[in-house]
Amino acid sequence: MAGIVAVPVIATVALPAGPSFDLLGEPMPMLRTWFVYVLPATRLIDFALGMLMARIVLSGRWIGLKLAPAVLLLAVGYVVALLVPDLYGLVAATAVPLALLVPAAATAGRSGRPEPPNRLLRRLGEISFAFYIVQWPVMYFGYRQLGMGSHFSTWVSIGLIVSAFTLTLLLAELLYRFVERPVMRTWGKGHAVRRSTRERPAEESIPSVG
Repeated sequence: MAGIVAVPVIATVALPAGPSFDLLGEPMPMLRTWFVYVLPATRLIDFALGMLMARIVLSGRWIGLKLAPAVLLLAVGYVVALLVPDLYGLVAATAVPLALLVPAAATAGRSGRPEPPNRLLRRLGEISFAFYIVQWPVMYFGYRQLGMGSHFSTWVSIGLIVSAFTLTLLLAELLYRFVERPVMRTWGKGHAVRRSTRERPAEESIPSVG
């Protein structure tokens, strides 16, 4: 956790403020933003945090935070991201709420309550990587088409956000169905076989005696 918060501090101290670039209407220091948000070495901290939370859940050490409070914490995190300096708003402000939200959602159906629609959640999980890939082009080029620096009313802005989300979801589904899944069928067969062998129950892999 501390590493995620420390990255913007290091970027501010070690890297120059200029040149800057336009990020959806906001000027951002190019090198500092690259260091905080793009550099793979720093983003590995996010992956490590995700793996840590997964191990906590698998080992039975999850604190038991429910889904609704976790969503509320994430909403607070997004508000904080709007109030803190830009570099902290990119990752640091929402890292902890997101790290708590994922295990809370993963364990939401274990308390006897009705589980969420698994088929829908499973599909969203399958296209999540494609969604991650296309969301930035949709926002960036959509913003350019609407006019750099344009301002809209609240309801128009909400409509644009919903439209961008819907378009991103559609493109993610197409990318998953016609690119990712065919590639996995072609190149991932060996991996799938090895994984199924590793995951075979122990009693099936022990030969019978006599």
